[in-house]
Amino acid sequence: MPNSPSTSIRRLALLLTLFGLFPTWAAWAQDDSGPPPAPTDLTATVKGANQVTLSWKHASPDGVLFEIQKKAGAGDFAPAGKIEGATTFPASGLTASTKYLFRVRSTKGD
Repeated sequence: MPNSPSTSIRRLALLLTLFGLFPTWAAWAQDDSGPPPAPTDLTATVKGANQVTLSWKHASPDGVLFEIQKKAGAGDFAPAGKIEGATTFPASGLTASTKYLFRVRSTKGD
């Protein structure tokens, strides 16, 4: 059975990724049936006593919905917000001198 064009593209993308060539294109050419790749390199920049700006990297953020969760102290993670197609998020309403953990996950956008 001959390869379909989309199968050939995925194989080419994998090959290019293995050799470190065109990583952004390789992520774009992935199969749309699964979830988008996870964001990487999450950082937080303090913007004031009660706000930070979260930033992360993503190979192809267009059309990807990012769900941000935060955890204060020893509590559980709770939703902090959602943003589509962007790789920054302003987290506000934080309490001074409180330890926060943030996590970001990618899902398919609308």
